[in-house]
Amino acid sequence: RNVPIPSSSFTSGESYDQILISRRSKYRTGTRFTRRGTDGTGAVANYAETEQICLILNNTNPCSNSRGVLKEVYSHVQTRGSIPLHWSSPADVKAYRPRVFIGVDPVLQARGLRDHLLSELWWYSSSIGLKNSFLSKSKLTKDSGKDEVKVAMVNLIDKHGDQGRLGSTFDSVLSAVLEVYGKSYPKHKSKCGKSSES
Repeated sequence: RNVPIPSSSFTSGESYDQILISRRSKYRTGTRFTRRGTDGTGAVANYAETEQICLILNNTNPCSNSRGVLKEVYSHVQTRGSIPLHWSSPADVKAYRPRVFIGVDPVLQARGLRDHLLSELWWYSSSIGLKNSFLSKSKLTKDSGKDEVKVAMVNLIDKHGDQGRLGSTFDSVLSAVLEVYGKSYPKHKSKCGKSSES
């Protein structure tokens, strides 16, 4: 359904249509509590991509029933998934919050997170340099690509208990990965929320 645009930045007779698409990954599938973390390729459990597409339409004849002429297209993509570390949380019928088991190999943790980040950059960047960095798994530098790529990571796990330990591990591994592979990029800022990771 066409929705009139009330903003003064648009001319009269413009409207927009909206498309919402959600895609689940075919890699590392499984239900919550039975599949967690990342695998050896950087694919994370319960990964989903959501894209919102806004179509700006120019209704040349507001009296007609036509949908109008496409004027502009905007898209916003958001992904979500399990924390990209090697960890598990086996289901237990006796416990409301199952225990979290975090992998202890720091090299394996760093590789899993690095591969996940490089995969995100591969899919969502138009920079050839960044795509070449992904293929060679080399350091990401400002010369990797002239396109500015902004990645926002939101950590929504609880700050206490097992999830707090997982969040702290994620922060330290992310800092180490950025130290080695992203020296020219600014350090991350961690903000833990109060929601549970799913």
